[in-house]
Amino acid sequence: MAQIMNNTQKCDDLDLGNLKEETFDFSNFQELRNIISSESRSKILLSLYLHRYDLNNVESLKNEVKKPSPYILNSVKQLEILGLIKRANKIFYLTSKGTIITIIFLKLIENIYIFKKNDFWTVHNLKQIPHEFLNHIYFLKDGKYVCSIANDLTIPIREYLKLIKSSKDLNIVIPIFSKTHLDEIFKSTIESKGNLKMVASKEIFNLIFNSYQEKIDFLIKKNKIELWMVNNFDLEIFLTNSSDFSLLSLFFRDGHYDNANLLLDKSTKGIEWGLKLFNYYKDKGTIIQLDKVL
Repeated sequence: MAQIMNNTQKCDDLDLGNLKEETFDFSNFQELRNIISSESRSKILLSLYLHRYDLNNVESLKNEVKKPSPYILNSVKQLEILGLIKRANKIFYLTSKGTIITIIFLKLIENIYIFKKNDFWTVHNLKQIPHEFLNHIYFLKDGKYVCSIANDLTIPIREYLKLIKSSKDLNIVIPIFSKTHLDEIFKSTIESKGNLKMVASKEIFNLIFNSYQEKIDFLIKKNKIELWMVNNFDLEIFLTNSSDFSLLSLFFRDGHYDNANLLLDKSTKGIEWGLKLFNYYKDKGTIIQLDKVL
């Protein structure tokens, strides 16, 4: 292991610690295509990444790729020409560029896995999820799908209300007026020590304001609520985010809201993804000066 680390530092100064999510640029398709188009090249890169502290020579790669030595060496040569791997003393390792490209490839595989795992992503309208969030959909790989079944259509709403009841701070993008949801959202915020941040279209905001004016007034006095209005388009994404979970529900492609399917993610990455998406929509809206409205 020490020999490998010394070779790595000597030849390429590989620093995995400095790799961040912003490094993953899925627009660099040419280099990804060179990997995806070859099973052997992709297996070699994945093997070198997953076993980067082992002595990776031709024999070890043969065991991973299941190809004869000449075939391995030809693929290695192509990867060397691309600047993705190097060799020192018959030991192969990834260059910094090779490491980044391989990580991008892994994230692409995880994204494909997410999209194929459940038809949640194929039957719904995804146009209001920006590309940078779809590119990082692998953040939601630990999420679970909460769905209605024929003899119990209330499973998703029960799960939603249960989570809201146990939450403090809530960040919500709400595209529909649902008294069932909103009753619990306002009740939970009033009773907890948390705050409510909500993004809505002008139409939905007016309905919420007219129906919950007293509760909104109470939360204003306690400095526990902030509202943003989106004026130039209708929202077609229902997102609820807290420090403990992210909940996502979407519209079908025909424009109807799907109340029978939720994606619930309690992982750190899933919560981070949800919070960033909330902030994206918050920035699209205009903050409401509530003290002047009431």
